[in-house]
Amino acid sequence: DWSSDVCSSDLTFKSLLISSPGILLNRRRAIYWAHDTFDFDSKTQFGKKVFYRFIFSFLKIDIVCNSNYTSQSLQRNFGIASDFIMNPIVNIVDVKQKSEFEELIKIGICGRIAEWKGQLFAIKALLPLLSNKNNLVLELLGSPLFNDEKYFQDIKDFIEENNLSTKVVLIPFCTEPEVIVGTWDLSIHAATKPEPFGRTIAESLMVGVPVLVPNRS
Repeated sequence: DWSSDVCSSDLTFKSLLISSPGILLNRRRAIYWAHDTFDFDSKTQFGKKVFYRFIFSFLKIDIVCNSNYTSQSLQRNFGIASDFIMNPIVNIVDVKQKSEFEELIKIGICGRIAEWKGQLFAIKALLPLLSNKNNLVLELLGSPLFNDEKYFQDIKDFIEENNLSTKVVLIPFCTEPEVIVGTWDLSIHAATKPEPFGRTIAESLMVGVPVLVPNRS
């Protein structure tokens, strides 16, 4: 909102790219909320890291982090201290639990579709069970992040190549994920990098669903 003295947005590559010229020209105070880690380790992310360093050097912006880990990665990679750390609020909700007599076993992964979130890694690991257990289903709840459409397509291709169309269910982003998560027997957190907060872990536990989590989380 350029009519106010303070502008705020989620801190993403796209939001910085679009808003930084306006912030520079209008000299507004900018507050960004950083959801994810600033550990840009892969070679493909080198350009993004350079861009962030350039922006952080020339613009006076305040950054709110959603976790201590996000704040630490910001300090470690760019030497910038977060002004505030916001721990997300997780509400206890009542959801319809599945019947204890229901034979179908449902495993789920909740989160944005991104390579570091590990959805394809989990499908490959569960392939022997999915192929041989008729009553086992894996549900992926979430839509791809920006620039992760190719990874999402890789997931679809793997499902088709291995005849898993009835065993791996793709569910797009929804505003009430707890309704779906609450029907699972087990929630899997498959991230291949440390999760900044791990909100989906907390949300699964809050609706009474046990979570399988790697040590790195």
